[in-house]
Amino acid sequence: MNRRNLLKGAVTIPIATVLNACSHERDASEASKPSQGTLKVILNGPFGVVLESARDYRITAYVPSDPAGEHELRFRGPAEVAGRETKKGKSPYYRFSLSETGLDLGRGRPSIDQGFYDFNFPHIGKFQLPADAFVAIELPRPDYITFTPPAQPSLFGGKITLQPLDHILEYKLSEPGRVRIKQGEKEIPPLPCSELLKQYQEYWSKMGKRNYGAEESQYKNMEEMLTNCSSSDLCLLFGVGFDAEHSTTNLIDHGLNFFNNVLLPLFAPGVRKRLQKANCTPIAENEGFHPEIVPAVYRYPMPEPRLLQVASVLDCHIGGLLGTSP
Repeated sequence: MNRRNLLKGAVTIPIATVLNACSHERDASEASKPSQGTLKVILNGPFGVVLESARDYRITAYVPSDPAGEHELRFRGPAEVAGRETKKGKSPYYRFSLSETGLDLGRGRPSIDQGFYDFNFPHIGKFQLPADAFVAIELPRPDYITFTPPAQPSLFGGKITLQPLDHILEYKLSEPGRVRIKQGEKEIPPLPCSELLKQYQEYWSKMGKRNYGAEESQYKNMEEMLTNCSSSDLCLLFGVGFDAEHSTTNLIDHGLNFFNNVLLPLFAPGVRKRLQKANCTPIAENEGFHPEIVPAVYRYPMPEPRLLQVASVLDCHIGGLLGTSP
């Protein structure tokens, strides 16, 4: 063997070995770092959630204005009303942005729960936030997007589907004490999950007198999720819908009308154009398994629907949409 090549090999092998060893040590060190917890951003109600691929999958989540001016916003806790729309005059609007400070952000497309399959549109075209949106939230790229079961059976575009009634965006925390959501000049910290759990339990105990069965709601699943959070986990709740004492007699009709005629046309116009134009009405039970073209969303028939959303008080009775914009 050539002496020079032999010397090259003698030098190269140890260096490569050292570099690999350093890399493994660094990976092991990063893997051994104690977890700083998770931030869960809970979007309860008819939110359009847009992932902007050109901005590293930053998210804009919003609820359009209700033409009837009947929605209200709950922020941080289920009993904390941050604002209401008005039936006369121009309704107020609410804008929030989650700072990246204190978050351990990744890159690339976030993981999305397959439960969103029927209501996740990978190509919605260029997105523009409606100027009069009731609520709009700017968020960094999350690690994971999931929801609170159970999903609601519906007919969408002619097929039986399951529609999640909320979105939960999860972020890894690097410095939990520095995490803030901004509303104008205000910087507001999230709640510990244990505090949000306490608020849910207190509010549910008050609202349990209503004619709703706990076994038919999302409450127990939300309670379990919050109970299993670690002591370092944080939560931010945004809920849009009706107050539990709202006088509307048919909340499901309201939710379907809002989804079909307000949220869907603004969120994914191309999808809406492909669906037959007609009023949404409940379908007969024996029609549920026949393939047919139907307008946007029908609620799948079930006896006396009483499925409440997460807080058991935000009774818009319809979920939202998820989509990716260029």
